[in-house]
Amino acid sequence: MSQPWALQTPEQHERHRLATKKYNDSHKAERRAYYDANKASISAYWKKHYEEHGPRISPEGRRRWWRANPDKNTAAVQRRRARIQASPVLERFTRHEIYVRDGGICQICRQPVTEKASVQDHIYPLSRGGEHTRANIQLACRSCNSHKRDKLPEELVA
Repeated sequence: MSQPWALQTPEQHERHRLATKKYNDSHKAERRAYYDANKASISAYWKKHYEEHGPRISPEGRRRWWRANPDKNTAAVQRRRARIQASPVLERFTRHEIYVRDGGICQICRQPVTEKASVQDHIYPLSRGGEHTRANIQLACRSCNSHKRDKLPEELVA
């Protein structure tokens, strides 16, 4: 299923962002007045909700989930980052898929790297117009990825 933000042109995205901001700004006073008038019932609702669902939504619960699902977490972080950078194309894949495809070798320094210590690196960075696709992702060790920053491949060699 395609996401609406993936189908928007930059102009449509900007129009939507500005309309949302205008709406939120115009209704801020209404929301504040509602909250002030209903503070006790809102607090009671969230207290009850936390008692029922707390372990799943608590920071500790989220951390446990992140540790148990590193690929899903990494993929979600990468998708979010791609959306923020307005990547024109967005594919779903996991760190494990990239690790298997690249044979566990850092594509920058050509040294073996464990799956746990590996990271996904955008060959052409999102900040420089790259896409979040399998073809634009390579396996890298953390030190190489940190050193590369947002450089293009030709800038690394130079």
